[in-house]
Amino acid sequence: MINSMDTSSTGQSQNDSNDIYSRLFKSANAGILIISADFIIVDCNEMVLQMLERPRKEVLGLSPDDPSINPEFQPKGGTSSEMGRKNFLTVKNGNDLRFEWIHLKKDGSEFPVEVSLFGFVANKKWNYFAMWKDLTEEKKRNKEQKEYQRLLQDTVKERTSKLNKTLIKLKQTQTELVLSERMSSLGQL
Repeated sequence: MINSMDTSSTGQSQNDSNDIYSRLFKSANAGILIISADFIIVDCNEMVLQMLERPRKEVLGLSPDDPSINPEFQPKGGTSSEMGRKNFLTVKNGNDLRFEWIHLKKDGSEFPVEVSLFGFVANKKWNYFAMWKDLTEEKKRNKEQKEYQRLLQDTVKERTSKLNKTLIKLKQTQTELVLSERMSSLGQL
């Protein structure tokens, strides 16, 4: 469909784009952060605040590797600070990244996210764009699925063991019956 609105005005077109980006930023079903070149969170959407369970004033101005929102160590073994700085340096060198990360809620409880991180220039300044996908429910489902699979495997092992024992008893009984029949037939002769 062709838009019949007159978009010849560059100012109006720019305003429309800003409105669209603003709506996407605010209504995205993922956490979005804008981080300055000197590693300061300069903006974030409501989803980030919900994930961290913090008000905006406690998030803006933090470094993305701040200990109040990161455990000291990440699951892969490095410190949050070291690993975070390496990730930002990788992006600064022109490589977009996607990785799993652990963050902290205000109460100190951990939650996993998948981070998509890339760099961009705005107003002649380097910035980082980070998008967080909360993996809490996905990890919970995976854990439940693994527990269920383990339960099924244990059940199969237990039943197989019972069947093997029953089979051994059946073979013993069969052998006893055959012997009994032979003895009986010898007694009839």
